[in-house]
Amino acid sequence: MSINALTEAIKAIAQSLQVATIFPSLLFMLVHIYIIVPRLQGFFKIQVDTTAPPTLAIVAALSLIMSYALYAFNFPLIQLLEGYHPSSRRVWKAWLDAKRSKFRNLTATIKTLKTRIRRIETEYYPHSAHTDPTWQILSTELFRAESEFEYTFPSGESLLQPTTLGNIIAAYEDYSRTRYGMESSALWPRLVPILKERQYLDFVTQEKVVFDFLLNTGLVTVFLGLELGYLTLFLNQPLLGGGLILLTLVAGWVFYFGLTVAADQWGMTVRVAFDLYRDELRKRLGLRVADTFAAEHVRWQETSRFLHGRPGEYDKYQIFELERERMQDKSNPSPTSRVPPTA
Repeated sequence: MSINALTEAIKAIAQSLQVATIFPSLLFMLVHIYIIVPRLQGFFKIQVDTTAPPTLAIVAALSLIMSYALYAFNFPLIQLLEGYHPSSRRVWKAWLDAKRSKFRNLTATIKTLKTRIRRIETEYYPHSAHTDPTWQILSTELFRAESEFEYTFPSGESLLQPTTLGNIIAAYEDYSRTRYGMESSALWPRLVPILKERQYLDFVTQEKVVFDFLLNTGLVTVFLGLELGYLTLFLNQPLLGGGLILLTLVAGWVFYFGLTVAADQWGMTVRVAFDLYRDELRKRLGLRVADTFAAEHVRWQETSRFLHGRPGEYDKYQIFELERERMQDKSNPSPTSRVPPTA
């Protein structure tokens, strides 16, 4: 293995071993070595030297293994908290029904506010309705309702998830499609190299690390709390065990609330990435320039379909710049530009 290859391998390992996975793993192992194992030694009448070098080496090795496991299972863990998997819908049914009810109520509120604002504007026509106090109040309420809807729900009821976290993530994943016609699953991987060149990807990664830290630390905290609570009950200390379990449930709720806030901040960086760098993505993909925003929306829809399409369907897409025609125009100048032949 060359020095460059070894350097890149070490760099990749260092990047994957982030505080978002290392700290929860060390916390898990240290609590077991210095709290749980000593309490079990007296009950099972065994003796383990927790300060011996072999024990510390095992703790370090297990911490690394657990860190990589958290890194590898990051996506399934997020999906679990989203309630995304179809087989879990029966478990989350009551939660999903509640989200549907809130979605419909908020949608109806927005529709009602728009109707009332439109009625006031019709009454004031051709004069300005912006000076009417009722119009100003309704406009403020509409802005708040639409902002709440955009950041907490996806655009369609069929995209709803059972949990608040799932809907926040679905909302920012749906943003690029509803706003620009860009399917994030097709275009985000092609946008990432541009974000890396522009050093914007660091902002996205930073918010994702905060989210992962809360996710992994919360998971380990809840697991350790339940384990310690059960162990305390097993050792005939019911009051302390019940208190630990109750405290664990409170801690789990706090971490979940922090996850929703972190997901909102993470989603904001993704939204801004599409807002700022979609035109540069258009240039990299060789797409036509859109004359209007509506034309841009259609073009990105066609691009998303093209990237998700099958071979043999390319001819029906008219979204790319005609590079071949430009090259032919350069090689075949117009007759008026040619030098007439000499006699």
